[in-house]
Amino acid sequence: MFKKLDISFSELDFVKLKGKNSFDLPKFKEYSIIDTDYLFGILNKQVQFDIVPEVNITEIIYPGAGPHTDTWQSAINFYFDIGDDETFFWKEINQSDSKKGLVSYDPSNLEQVGSFKANKGDCYLLDVGNSIHSVKMHKPATRRILRLFWYELSFNQVLQNLKFV
Repeated sequence: MFKKLDISFSELDFVKLKGKNSFDLPKFKEYSIIDTDYLFGILNKQVQFDIVPEVNITEIIYPGAGPHTDTWQSAINFYFDIGDDETFFWKEINQSDSKKGLVSYDPSNLEQVGSFKANKGDCYLLDVGNSIHSVKMHKPATRRILRLFWYELSFNQVLQNLKFV
């Protein structure tokens, strides 16, 4: 479901990375990356990828994101700005038909199976395509994340393909 990675991208300049808005909902926004050469120049000092990820900046606005799965299979989140937020992982109590992609789930049919609280500067590898997850923000704020993601690689495949420098 999730694994904290012992890497830090704290030297990244958020303003230098954030590009145009590419996905816009009232509580969830994604932005392109302006300078991928700058980004991967810094990332490659700590971790290298056999299969290069897609990247974006994601903002989640209070109160967070309800239980869902994503369109990509796995992601590494680097947390730029975070409050007292929690990420939860769930399983369905009564299994429904297998669903793929961006799917929302009824919280009344879910049982919590894991959670974590990231700190500013933390990096987590997440199984977001197969694991139902949500974000609860306890205070009004905006959570800003650098997201590296793979549409086709599973959590375990990404973990095996990371090369820490």
